[in-house]
Amino acid sequence: MLNIKKYNLILLSTVLLLLLIAILVGVKILFSGSKGWEWVTLIGTLCSAVGTLGTLWVAYQAYLKAPEWLSQKHYDVVYGVIEKAIYQDLNKVRTSTLILKHQLVTFSKKYRNHLKNETIPQDSHDEFMKETDALVSDLFFTSYSVINSLKSIDRTNYALSEYTKNIIAELKLNIDEYNGLSIDFYIASSEVPALIQADECVRDQTSSELFVIQSKAISLHNKISSFIKDIYDDNYPIDNFITLKKK
Repeated sequence: MLNIKKYNLILLSTVLLLLLIAILVGVKILFSGSKGWEWVTLIGTLCSAVGTLGTLWVAYQAYLKAPEWLSQKHYDVVYGVIEKAIYQDLNKVRTSTLILKHQLVTFSKKYRNHLKNETIPQDSHDEFMKETDALVSDLFFTSYSVINSLKSIDRTNYALSEYTKNIIAELKLNIDEYNGLSIDFYIASSEVPALIQADECVRDQTSSELFVIQSKAISLHNKISSFIKDIYDDNYPIDNFITLKKK
């Protein structure tokens, strides 16, 4: 906004200077002793002065409107950010958690069955964990795509509302919880092949840990899914997501 005001001041100064020059030329012609075309020249000079005055008026109006125009531009930018981040990309977070939940629940159950039936898993544990890590990374990417978009609003004339800050905090918490859960799963599942011949009580302990992971994966997805659903159900206007910065 300071740059726009600066440019408008330069424009106003230039127009004022041209107007002053036109007036001085007109006065010189009017009071000089020249003959012949002096009235024609004077009329031309006056017309030029009037035109310059009109330009001055337009420039002055533009100067007055600059803050309002810039404020509207910032609002339009913020509107686009929120529309995309909240009402388009946020649903991708729910999809990512759904896929990750399915992965953790399915394979936790599978490893529990191996412990129960005392059978060694045939699938590569490393390959499975690579798949799981990729899903966690996808959740991280989709979540921070929303978070970083929302935080970019601070670069405009607007600040984030408490409502928006709460959305960011919830997304960060969801990432941390899923990341911790995937680590718990890695530790528990990696023990399974070595426990096939172990005592039943030892196998039951690891099986219980895997069951807890199953339950947490379902609970986490339900929580974030419900959170996002509430945001869509509320369908708040843009003004609920932002506040105007104090000057």
